[in-house]
Amino acid sequence: MNPAGLRLTGHNRAADVAQLPFADVVPQADHERLGESLQQALLGRPAHFACTMSEDRGGRDLSGTLLPITDATAQRTKVMVVLQDITDQRRAETALRESEARFRAIAETSPVPLCVTNMQTGKIVFANERFQRLFCSAGESIVGGDVRDLYANLADRRRLREELERTGSVREFEVEAKTASGELIWVSASIDRVPLEQEQFLFAGFYEIGERKR
Repeated sequence: MNPAGLRLTGHNRAADVAQLPFADVVPQADHERLGESLQQALLGRPAHFACTMSEDRGGRDLSGTLLPITDATAQRTKVMVVLQDITDQRRAETALRESEARFRAIAETSPVPLCVTNMQTGKIVFANERFQRLFCSAGESIVGGDVRDLYANLADRRRLREELERTGSVREFEVEAKTASGELIWVSASIDRVPLEQEQFLFAGFYEIGERKR
């Protein structure tokens, strides 16, 4: 094991692990899955595994790739293990899931109809219950649909996008919208452009203003 491998697995000296089966280097709870990956590699197919080292070994999250090594007689008796530290990635994924859960908890209890759409594709990726009740019949879901279907006049969407491209947000934009049943309703929309994971999303809140338009 090279110095980088020793550091990742929480060992100080190569001599400490030189005579150990690799399974004994990782936590016991991962032995079975690692054994399956080793068998796959010895059959000639690259394999993968992941584990979390114990706290006394540094507590790092590791991803491993097992590559078969063929000797001069074409026999596969050894496996090369390539380790990668994925601790920061795991922590970022956990933080993102927790952030999404907090957002959903807040959005679902909001009295305002809210939705999130992908700015490039127009796909609705989230809609709270109030938004669903405003635009859908009971038992239906608007998530996964195209936001363009909600505009009575697509020219309004073009004007809205132009303003979002220019300023990044829109406040109290009055537009005639269309529900899933085809009913036309007037709404006031406030929208912010939000970058997330190299994509642009639109976070929008709506108020129905039909009474004002009569």
